Amino acid sequence: MLRRPVESNQSRPLLPLSPSLIQQVWQEPGEQPAVMKLTRLLMAGFGLTQLKSRFKLGRSIIQETIHYNEHKQIMKICLPHPSNRPAQPKAFFLFVHGGVWTTGLGSWRDFQAHSKQLAQQGIACATVEYRMLPRHPYPAAADDVANAVEFLQQWLPQNRAQYAKKPASHPSEMPPIVLIGHSAGAHLAMLTALREKHLPIKAVVSFAGPTNLATWNSSFCLLQKNLFLLLTPPEEASPITYVRPDAPTIHLYHGDQDIIVDIEQSQEMLAALKSAGVPVHFTQMHGQGHWFPFLSEFRKDVPLDFMEKILADIMSSLDTTDAT
Repeated sequence: MLRRPVESNQSRPLLPLSPSLIQQVWQEPGEQPAVMKLTRLLMAGFGLTQLKSRFKLGRSIIQETIHYNEHKQIMKICLPHPSNRPAQPKAFFLFVHGGVWTTGLGSWRDFQAHSKQLAQQGIACATVEYRMLPRHPYPAAADDVANAVEFLQQWLPQNRAQYAKKPASHPSEMPPIVLIGHSAGAHLAMLTALREKHLPIKAVVSFAGPTNLATWNSSFCLLQKNLFLLLTPPEEASPITYVRPDAPTIHLYHGDQDIIVDIEQSQEMLAALKSAGVPVHFTQMHGQGHWFPFLSEFRKDVPLDFMEKILADIMSSLDTTDAT
């Protein structure tokens, strides 16, 4: 269930599509079916996934692979090297991948470069997988993400020495949990934070997430949306339905050229959150489409410090929440 932590002296981000990358992906140990390896290569060729990390990865990090619930779903935890651990962690980040809730179109690996980048900066984090289509319609994926947070609620206090130098002041002390998701993963992150009131989620970051499945009618994703909902009313599976005054802070990032999830989805959520008095931050990514968090090195129109700006925004919002 729990693999031994493995220290890695150097992270291995994906490289731009090339013969060496094709050979590297295809010859990886048999974790993935051939169709999933082919999907990764095709997506890389079109620039739809993380091709190359922009961040220099110097210090080693520690990684653990954990099955976090009875369905044997994987959580990949990235921890700072002992020499780089903070005395008092400000947050723990949980990344939730997208892919229209569908097997083969997304995996926990999508956010690995981001996760490793944060661990290099002394911030503990994790990427998570969940049950997907076509076998598992709603609410399986949403339940799994909630299970992941529940797991962390137990794991973080019990394993503090693995990510912090200063001992806890009481047995249940843990850093605030922040969910970060892209597309379907952002939908699941927001749904979990808004619907599951008992979970210790302090903030959510949505990259191009659908917020209202009743009004989101993308022709690119209509089939998957209908399979995901099956017989469930769209309102029941929509984050916007569960907006409440005591909801955690939500950060919305959306490209104004997105043809997969239209920017109106974030704008609709922005209005609902403001109406309820929920702290919310909205950033319109000018000229960007759906995959802006994963754009490759050759896209010079994306700021190099994009993730660092997001991190600063989140930390600022957490400080504001703690002060009130």
